[in-house]
Amino acid sequence: MNPKSIQYVFLFLIQFSVLLSLHLVSGASYDGEELPEKRSQIKVLSDVSLPVEYQAKMVDSVSKNILEFLLIIYESVLFQLWGLFSSNFWLERHSFTDARPLLKALLSHLKEGRNPAHSIHRNPHVQWYNKNKEAIKKQVMVGYKGQKTDLKTRYTDLLNNINNIDCFYPKKSVILLYIIFESDLKSLMFTLIFYLMICSFRDLKGKQFFAGFIDVMNNVNGVGSKLIKVGGKYVEKSISILQTFFPEIYSRSAFSGISVEDTMYPLDLSDINPSEFGFRLCISILELSYTEFIRIKVRFLLLFLASRMLSPIEVLLGFDIFSYIYNTYNDLEEAFKSLLFNESMYVNILRRVLILHNLDLTGMNSRFPECHSIMDGLETKSRFYRETDYQIRSGSKKRDSRRTRELRSRYYYMADMP
Repeated sequence: MNPKSIQYVFLFLIQFSVLLSLHLVSGASYDGEELPEKRSQIKVLSDVSLPVEYQAKMVDSVSKNILEFLLIIYESVLFQLWGLFSSNFWLERHSFTDARPLLKALLSHLKEGRNPAHSIHRNPHVQWYNKNKEAIKKQVMVGYKGQKTDLKTRYTDLLNNINNIDCFYPKKSVILLYIIFESDLKSLMFTLIFYLMICSFRDLKGKQFFAGFIDVMNNVNGVGSKLIKVGGKYVEKSISILQTFFPEIYSRSAFSGISVEDTMYPLDLSDINPSEFGFRLCISILELSYTEFIRIKVRFLLLFLASRMLSPIEVLLGFDIFSYIYNTYNDLEEAFKSLLFNESMYVNILRRVLILHNLDLTGMNSRFPECHSIMDGLETKSRFYRETDYQIRSGSKKRDSRRTRELRSRYYYMADMP
């Protein structure tokens, strides 16, 4: 048997073991439906001073909204979204109003994480959460046994959960990555971009993440080399880490001696609905407006959009648009306001997307009035109702033709992420 055949046998064995684990371990992929057998893992506790009936309602509420609940755990700290997750706007949109006391205590607990003497840590709601924390995370991650610090163990967990990473459900996928990598934001970003690129690549259209992952790691028809060419160092780093930790499975020889030319329009944007995409982008901006100061590192907007957009390609396109406007203003708040209200910037975005991605986004702002009407009822709306006669800085026009040609074949922020 030649080395290539041996490699495919190993890959088949991994796939088989993962599929087997999904049946033997409680925690098969969460698809948004109610899963009673998984909900039972989150328990009513006799040693917590909360009424049994009340705890039962908490168990039911958290179980039905497990992804949103886990989103609170990770994003409240990373993005400082304390105000958003306790707002009527968010609670009502996510049918979470009956869990308000739990969320209020939990947000205070997370906010005071560096102050172990704070009284909030003794709150019975917080005690209930801490005792159920592992069970809650098991709803999404197969085999979760607490936070891991060893990088190889984390990537092993990634492989063990690879069938749960879903190209058609980015929210579930990014939350799973949050659980696997926890505070290791560097590895989290590498893996997130790897996921987004595989699920958006034209040569892998229609494939689930696992199938695309196999093709990339074996460089089938040069698809791995092409992905590196487009995704740059972030994709290359992910592949390199996997090859280092699992050399018996992912051979470096698959990529040797292969070079690829720049590819025009390598990502598949054919399923994007401009008006729906624009509305989701606008709502995402409203959610970010709940931070006291929008000081999020631009690259982390990929994480934020991944839990809010409908598909991986929407995440990449939304981030591309945000990055372009940010490079004009060098200020996220001004960039967001410009996207919502500046007609000149809107026209520039349409032109840019058409040139770089061959996508006509006309109508992207058709649901902005609906988004603005939601904004009218928010206490944060004043942050966006300022001067709207923005002037595009001349610096944005200085990209030469060579740079433009490069952008057509490569997402520039993968190489030069702000």
